[in-house]
Formats: sequence, structure tokens, C-alpha cells
Amino acid sequence: MNSKKFFFILILMAVSMVTMAQISVVSVTVETSEGAIIGIDDEMSSTNIMTKEVTSGIHTVVVKYNNEIVKREDIDVPVGEVFNKKFPIAGIVNVTSTPIATVSVDGRDVGKTPAKIELLGNHNIKVRYESKKYNPISERITVSPFENIDRSYELMKSKRPWKYSWMILPQVTFPTDDAKDMCFGLMIARAKIVGWYVKGIFNHVSNKYLDADRYELNDIWPTGNHKVSYKNACGGFMVNIFGKAYFYGGCGYGWQKICYEGYDGKYYSNKKYDSVLVDCGLLVNLGSVAINVGCSHLLKNNDHLEATAVNAGIGVKF
Repeated sequence: MNSKKFFFILILMAVSMVTMAQISVVSVTVETSEGAIIGIDDEMSSTNIMTKEVTSGIHTVVVKYNNEIVKREDIDVPVGEVFNKKFPIAGIVNVTSTPIATVSVDGRDVGKTPAKIELLGNHNIKVRYESKKYNPISERITVSPFENIDRSYELMKSKRPWKYSWMILPQVTFPTDDAKDMCFGLMIARAKIVGWYVKGIFNHVSNKYLDADRYELNDIWPTGNHKVSYKNACGGFMVNIFGKAYFYGGCGYGWQKICYEGYDGKYYSNKKYDSVLVDCGLLVNLGSVAINVGCSHLLKNNDHLEATAVNAGIGVKF
């Protein structure tokens, strides 16, 4: 072999070695937005991420959404061991609200308003306030590739109670159908969606009017005048049934005595009620004012007597 041929072969070997050094196998990972699929050189993945070993140099990345090509881009894969690149196609959803609230997508919190969210496809958006003072808003939206969507929500105040409130209501009770027999008391309650209450009514006729426990009215020739002693103490639960209205119900113990005036000017007892009572009614909050109306029923006692008293009240809520 002459020297010229040998020198030529050495040059070819050197060029080949340089070329091989510049071309190597690289692990390439490409990623697109969730909901789309991606591929390299017409080989498609079934997900939004694909890893493939390719030679360094120019390759084509294709992104498909709903079986349509939405992005095609050539990449220059450098010499090395790995190469990663993202090809996002998601749209942007800008969410604002009054007042400031938390935004969740498909049940996952993504931040507070104003929020800029990258999404693709169908998703459930929910905007909720940190407490139940305002009602949440939910919406299902469809986001196309590269689409920009603006959403502005105004949260409405909840019609149902969202925090515990105290209520104090002076009471007036009518143990008989005669308005002159009205008694007075107090009701105290605390509730949100559910709660509790206690109530007491007291009206006592002095013992000087109670000449005897029991007489037949025909024996004392009553004038028609009478006095009523009435007491009850009860408590129970409250539950919000709609808006600012509550149903309340409970039980306790009651005592009622009716004294009739005889022609001698003395008062004589003819009817005495003392037994367990059941209590129920409706309470409504109107801003800082609370109103209730209800009744208390004394169950039959040993003398087989029972009685019902109607009561109402108006007070404050805070």
C-alpha cells in the first residue's frame, strides 16, 4: 500500500469517528397538556407523555387533541444522554369573584381569586367562600386548546344562618282565653342550623288569695272574678327549616292554678294543674330582631286535668 492510499484511509477514518461522535442515541421525553396525546416522528403515545430513544438531530413532535393535530414542531435533539421538553396546548381560564373566594377544579383546590388556571377539556369549577356566609357557585366548562376564557362570579349571601347567634326574647303567655290572665317570662336561645333554647314563665298569685285548695264553685257563689297562677320551665332543640325560620320543640314541667272570687271577697281554688309539659313553636330572625310564637301543653295529671297556654315573644339577636 502506497503512502497516498494509507493517508487517504486515515482521513476517512478520522471523519467517520468525528461524525459518529456527533451522532448519538438520546433518551427524549416530551410532554403536553393532560387530555391530549403526543408523539415523535409519527409514533404516537396513548397519553400526554412519551419517552423514546432517538438519534441526535432533527425530529418532529406532534400533539393531537380529539384526533386532530393541534401542534407540530421540529426539535433539534443535541448530543447527550437525555433530552426533555414540554409542548403545552392548554387554554387559560381567568377566574375572578366578589368577594375573594377559593377556586377548586374537579374537587381540588387551586388557589384564591383572582386565579389563572391552565385547563383542557371538560372540568367542574367551584368557587366558594371560606365560611357559609355566601353560597358557593359551580359551573362545568369546556376549554379548547389555546383558548382564553374569563369567568367572573358574584357570590350571593346565604339565606340560611352561617354562624351561631344568641337570641333573648321576653315572653308573654296566655294560660286562659282571658287576656287579663297574661303571664310574662323569658326565652334564651343559641343556634346556627341547629341549636337549643330554654324558657321560663312565672306569674304567682299571693297565698293570701288561696283560701283553700279545692271547693265546689256552687258552694261559694262565685262573682265571676278570678286570678291565675302559672309557672313553667322548659327547654329543647331548635332546627332551621328555611331561610331565617326555626322550629323549636322541647319539654319541661308546668304548674297552673285558677282561683275564683266568692261573695265573701275571698278567692278559692277550684282547678289545679301540675304535670310534665310539651312545648313547641316557630322562631324567626329578622335582622337583629327575633320573634317567636308557640304553645305549651300541660299533660293530664292525676286529676285528669290538662291545659294549653299560647305564648309569643319579641327580642334581640346578636
